[in-house]
Amino acid sequence: MTARWRLNLVVLAMLLLLSSLVTRVVYLQVVEREFLIEQGKMRSAREVEVGAHRGMITDRHGNPLAVSTPVTSLWGDPRRLRADDLPRIAAATGVSLQTLQRRYDIHRAFFYVQRHMNPADAEAVLALRIPGLYGRQEYKRYYPAGEVAAHIVGFTDIDDHGQEGIELAYDELLSGRPGRDLVLQSLNGQVVRHVESRHLPQPGRDLQLTLDLDLQYQTYRSLKAAFQRHQADWASVVVLDPRTGEVLAMANQPSYNPNDRASIQSAHLRNRAITDAFEPGSVIKTMTVAAALSSGQFQPDQLIDTNPGRLSIGGGSTVRDFRNYGVLDVTEIMAKSSNIGVSKMAMELGGQSLWSTFYQFGLGQSVGVGFPGEANGTLPNRARWSTAQVATLSYGYGMTATTLQLAQAYAAIVNDGVRVQPQILRNVLVANPVRVMTPQVARELRDMLEAVTADGGTGTRARTPFYSVAGKTGTAHTVGLAGYDDNSYRSVFVGYAPIHDPQVVVAVVVNNPRGEEYFGGAVAAPLFAEITQQTLTHFGVAPDSIMTALEGR
Repeated sequence: MTARWRLNLVVLAMLLLLSSLVTRVVYLQVVEREFLIEQGKMRSAREVEVGAHRGMITDRHGNPLAVSTPVTSLWGDPRRLRADDLPRIAAATGVSLQTLQRRYDIHRAFFYVQRHMNPADAEAVLALRIPGLYGRQEYKRYYPAGEVAAHIVGFTDIDDHGQEGIELAYDELLSGRPGRDLVLQSLNGQVVRHVESRHLPQPGRDLQLTLDLDLQYQTYRSLKAAFQRHQADWASVVVLDPRTGEVLAMANQPSYNPNDRASIQSAHLRNRAITDAFEPGSVIKTMTVAAALSSGQFQPDQLIDTNPGRLSIGGGSTVRDFRNYGVLDVTEIMAKSSNIGVSKMAMELGGQSLWSTFYQFGLGQSVGVGFPGEANGTLPNRARWSTAQVATLSYGYGMTATTLQLAQAYAAIVNDGVRVQPQILRNVLVANPVRVMTPQVARELRDMLEAVTADGGTGTRARTPFYSVAGKTGTAHTVGLAGYDDNSYRSVFVGYAPIHDPQVVVAVVVNNPRGEEYFGGAVAAPLFAEITQQTLTHFGVAPDSIMTALEGR
């Protein structure tokens, strides 16, 4: 009897326990269901940021100049990551144990283990399932053209923020906006399920440049060879479409490879064609003659006496020519590049007239391409002009300009006296064209620039086998620690081709060439010829100098 009573008591107890469990399960599954689900989500659901794809930068034909590729960055949470696991992480990632230990000791809640890993390699490390070790998707910037287009395109930092060039100038447009995703995480913090997208990422905007990548390669290669041959301090080239103002190529030396950040030197980062203003020398004589012709006081065939090859301008200053040219007309003054000839014209015009014409050409003011660090150059506007100031300004001293500004100025001559704003981005609004001079004066200037490259002119080495060319040479002393350096020069040539239907304007600057040759006609002019020939051939322009071509066979 006692045994039966005990059995019944145990059975009753079991039934009561089972009943209470069933009641509890029903209560949790029915009454507390929504509350418990929400509590579970709070402990495992997380809202994470989803990076936005940075916009692509392309050339005028759609060839990529800057693209973003998905990568994975590993990071650790010291609150959950054990120090004992650091050797395993170091072995798996290749990061030194000392580096990981230092980061682990310094940071309380977050530190990067390794940035921008190949996703497959990162997944292999995450497969170790080490608590406190996580991965996040990011994007890494890659530049297919490397050093060839580095100064224009620029680069981003490791966090994908623009640091130089177009990447910096249009960083906000390229960056886009990150999104937010709701995910479920395991106890060790790994994402186990994507729940929903709270905010979709907005990718950055693609940008198309005016550059022609193939032409950019050719221009850069030619510039680099000349830079190395003359052992110069730096050099720059701009190839401009004079009708639209589009920059077809822009190259600088020395350059850098944006894909190899460890090798980048800060001195090589500047896009000198835009950021470096310098005294241009005799290429400015074209603007001086434009002022003289526009005034009506001078004509192309007007004679000016340059005897005896030197001119005292007061205050102990003397203007000198390379040799005594005697009596020259204005066209011959341009062809021979006579300092005395342009000085006499400028002194008769006055400094204010000279300044006004130079400014109309775009000198001393922003070109407006929106490039970071763009230099305006200097163009002093004086209340009183001394004779020496007027004379030196007439042949390119006492003022500064950039390579791009010189290309813009000469494009105005090609365009029958209308200056257009240069542009590096396609399909953007630009300033309205500005008339600089009458079409008649522009035509007279073009005839004079043609004489510069003809026999007896200073720019004969600018001629090409298949295309007629015109332009102006320039040679200027550079400034050293104690004033102008007698042994350091800047070689310049700016011109256009073909003569009767100009398709391109090319500006070349080689700073401090070392060797026996340093004149603009000997250093910059041959480089102009090479780049101009390549450019016109690249665009399929029909040769216009057949006789010259036949003679060169």
